Amino acid sequence: MNIDVSNFPFPVKYAVIPIFHYDKDEANALGYIVSKVFIISETTVYKYNGSYKEWQIVPPTKGYYSFNASADIRIPIFDQIGHCKNQETSRLVFETYENAKKECNIKNGQLFRKYYSHGSYDAWMESWQNFENKVFEKTSSFGMNITENKVKKITK
Repeated sequence: MNIDVSNFPFPVKYAVIPIFHYDKDEANALGYIVSKVFIISETTVYKYNGSYKEWQIVPPTKGYYSFNASADIRIPIFDQIGHCKNQETSRLVFETYENAKKECNIKNGQLFRKYYSHGSYDAWMESWQNFENKVFEKTSSFGMNITENKVKKITK
């Protein structure tokens, strides 16, 4: 399926998304990549000790390591009453790749120190950079480009 998403009404930004390996019923984060994501909604959550923003996003990958260059991109899918069925929640959405990459490197560094410290950090990070490059190449081929306020009003 070849879809051009350049005219979708959703803004596209950057987020740090985990890539999982599924073992039976357990999901283990293998690493993190910077990915372009569709923004479905933005919410401010108020708590007694302050507030924070959350975004409902749809990443272009399914969040597992088998994503490859021939895989189809994920697009927002809505049910009959207008709820996005394949959205995920994120507290970190970025306007620039550079800011997202800084956060991604922090998360990967923490994960490496926790689980993979017996190997080469540089080789491990290079493998994730190669994987991230595949995702960017795929999303760019679908017209998934970073946008400024691309939201269109829906009229009935």
